[in-house]
Amino acid sequence: MINNYQYINLEYLYTIADNDPLFVNDMINDFIKIIPGYIYELEKAIDENNSDLIYFLAQKLKSSVTIVGVSDILAKADGVAHAMKFKQDIITAKREMVSVSELFLRAKSELEIELNVINH
Repeated sequence: MINNYQYINLEYLYTIADNDPLFVNDMINDFIKIIPGYIYELEKAIDENNSDLIYFLAQKLKSSVTIVGVSDILAKADGVAHAMKFKQDIITAKREMVSVSELFLRAKSELEIELNVINH
């Protein structure tokens, strides 16, 4: 169930799941499968300097990470969205995305531990 992790907080997920391990399992697996695509799309938009798309995708990423409580990614995605909303330099967005990718890998490791706990 909910363990103490450094990068994730599953309290919200377990609450909306009403502690249903199958639901939690599905949501975690969906997160692990979907987020790399979002990160890739966002990095590509940054490489193309498409500020409107960057803003849209950063907002999409923010809403997606809320369910598993990855507040560090949420903060970085918010930084990317904020930089693009006000048309700040693309360098800020690139720097934040490096952190997002690293944080995703750390969160993914903890989510895989949680999957082991609920599946055994």
